[in-house]
Amino acid sequence: MTWIRWPFGRLRVHVSVWVPAFSIVLFAAGGDLWARYLLLVSALVIHELAHALVSLALGGRRADIRIWPVFGRADVENLSGRRTGWVALSAPLTNIAVAGLLFALGARLTARLATESLLNIYVTAHFLMGVVNLIPVPPIDGGRALAAFRRETLKE
Repeated sequence: MTWIRWPFGRLRVHVSVWVPAFSIVLFAAGGDLWARYLLLVSALVIHELAHALVSLALGGRRADIRIWPVFGRADVENLSGRRTGWVALSAPLTNIAVAGLLFALGARLTARLATESLLNIYVTAHFLMGVVNLIPVPPIDGGRALAAFRRETLKE
């Protein structure tokens, strides 16, 4: 594995061999399923990258991102308390922000493009990924944030 060095920590990205294999199978099947899948995977990478970068910015020593065909995980070291809650909230809020920016960009396009439906799919993927991950149920991000902030409140 290659380490990517950031000025404030270390980030390692693992991509399962099944991600490119799955996209090749979808490409062979025809249509735009492979493009839709790659949009979903890129939204997932942005989501997990947000977790990793915020954790490193808040003092984490290392972040590992793992990407599988339909889900991902960011493991971080050396964080506790409210910092863990902010890391958990960072990715869903990033997804919602990206969805808003892409929506605004799509609304500004005057000419109808052939990729308009893919843009709508990308906006929807980001928005749903953000909203679903804000649900306060463990093990998703909303549940982790609630647990982190609640622990800190009970300590005070």
